[in-house]
Amino acid sequence: MKTSARKGMFFLVLSIAVIAFTQAPILNGKDAVERPFHISGQISFIPFSDTGVATHFGKFVSYADDPYGSVGHYVTANGDIVYWIVESYDADTSIVVIGFTGGTGRFEGATGEFTGPMILVDLDTLTFDYEGEGTITY
Repeated sequence: MKTSARKGMFFLVLSIAVIAFTQAPILNGKDAVERPFHISGQISFIPFSDTGVATHFGKFVSYADDPYGSVGHYVTANGDIVYWIVESYDADTSIVVIGFTGGTGRFEGATGEFTGPMILVDLDTLTFDYEGEGTITY
């Protein structure tokens, strides 16, 4: 009986240790911080291209990951990636809301969004200038 109690206690302690060590990077890792975000750029839909400058990104290039330009990713100045999705677009006001849905490097797990108007500058290429304000958490 004592041997099985010791085995049980050993496995309990071992289980707690395994949980503690596997959770340590999560508990002791860098805490995500919400930061103000500003972006300005120019996006063209025929063909798709998006370039600009944003806080925390520096100069960026953006790529659509679907044929509709509703999801994609930014490649920041240092090569990190931030994934984005169009959360809403109001055609009457030309206001777009873009959400962040993760990334690579320092933007791993990034969340947040920005909102801003898109101003049509070329009807032939469907090119818009845009600026946006919001937050990014990483």
